[in-house]
Amino acid sequence: FEAVAVVRQASETQWRQADKSNGLRTGFVNKMDKVGADYYHLVEAIVYRRGGKPVSIERPIGAEDNYRGVIDLVEGKSYTYPDDSGDFEEGGVPDEYQEEFDSRRQEMIEQVAEADDGLLEKFLMEEEISVDELKGAIRRATISYKMVPVLSGTALKNKCVQPLLEAVGAYLP
Repeated sequence: FEAVAVVRQASETQWRQADKSNGLRTGFVNKMDKVGADYYHLVEAIVYRRGGKPVSIERPIGAEDNYRGVIDLVEGKSYTYPDDSGDFEEGGVPDEYQEEFDSRRQEMIEQVAEADDGLLEKFLMEEEISVDELKGAIRRATISYKMVPVLSGTALKNKCVQPLLEAVGAYLP
């Protein structure tokens, strides 16, 4: 999907093709570095336009000219890109994003738990959920068409493509 527009016709066509062929999918909100980029607006548009069940598994760090990378909500890591070389630095959650990270991670866990009975029980009992349990639940929910994990980046500048590839390996067969 393009971060600067509503869900475009080409994206809708690909979505319909995946529906027809029972194809699994993950969402990638591209062009986060462009003027008008709005990750969360586009995630909502996926629900509205396609009736999908998108689940943000990361939080963008900045947008437009200030797009610097992402925070992985599953593992609590950040991937930042200091320049346009495609090289990234891996770190923890930046302090200025910690509160929002906690909130968005809790929201993500709740959405994943709604699609996975084992995780739902732990969530309702307020038990600790490990990264491996969460990854397993996301994979099962994705494979059973109960959710679509959504990530962001800017492919042209090779920013956040590596986390996307890792997500494909972790959550798709």
